[in-house]
Amino acid sequence: MISESSTGGAVAFALVLDGKGGARSLAGDELTDWRPEDGFLWVHLRAEDPGLPALLTQEFGLEHAYCDALLDETGHPRLIPRESGTLLVLRTLPSLPVYHAKPGLGLWLKAQRAVSISQEESPVIARLQEQLRSGEGPSLPGDFPAALLHLLAVIYRERLKGMLDQVNLLQERVYDEQSRLLQTRLSLLRRHAGCLGGLLDDSLRLVDDLLNQDLSWLAGKPHKGIREQRERLHRLLGEMRNLREHLHSLQDEMNGLQDHRLSQRVYQLTVITGVFFPMVFITGLLGVNVGGIPGSNEPDAFWILCLLLTVLGLLGVWLLRRRHWL
Repeated sequence: MISESSTGGAVAFALVLDGKGGARSLAGDELTDWRPEDGFLWVHLRAEDPGLPALLTQEFGLEHAYCDALLDETGHPRLIPRESGTLLVLRTLPSLPVYHAKPGLGLWLKAQRAVSISQEESPVIARLQEQLRSGEGPSLPGDFPAALLHLLAVIYRERLKGMLDQVNLLQERVYDEQSRLLQTRLSLLRRHAGCLGGLLDDSLRLVDDLLNQDLSWLAGKPHKGIREQRERLHRLLGEMRNLREHLHSLQDEMNGLQDHRLSQRVYQLTVITGVFFPMVFITGLLGVNVGGIPGSNEPDAFWILCLLLTVLGLLGVWLLRRRHWL
């Protein structure tokens, strides 16, 4: 039983599973009257409420150390088994396309009750709530952790698909001259891939630990659903590794193109220098301010010099073309 005075504004919503994939919402007074025989209860709490630690310890029987794990803003994934239940902390991604992990989603799971806490609005919580309202959610308590892991995998899959689409777009534009913009986008994608790959690794380790726990106190077949989600996460991790290898290959290709373009520009400058070097040498030699410069007293010397320089330039271009350097 939960007292109404202790919940305050900490409860975001409370749902009781109907055993058929749906759930009914509980108001404040209904929540206080809830009994285990009424059905499996899911309570989602607001992490920003100042009275939340007291609520967790007094009403839900959590020790302070476990409260700190649930409210940890770093969101490090962890699993803490207890005789009366299991504490889980999952890491999720934000809805917006940013490149860092979101604070963790905490879950305190007991035989007839689940208490979830998120530091920010969680798409996993929102989707599970919507599924229950439409009658497509978990039917038994043992299906509840698998349903959360399934939605977490779905969000990972959506983000991975979005990254694949961006990588394919970059692959098509890899020969674009706007290499600096492409390099920036590729760098962001590599950061995101590293973040998502780390989340998948953490989630797989946590699921492995969860499968090693005795969850017979949960009604249903929790290990079966959790094992299915483990296979899903494992496949996603394989796809993520392939994506990271693709990004690495794309980075190498872009670096090779940049090196090729740079060498082409250096080569062009070298060719231009080779063509103009004889003319610069002659004009520099004739430009010294000393006596005895040939042609200084000839009125047509300037035009003769221009003709000579033109012939030298054309001869240099011919020689470069003959050797296939131009």
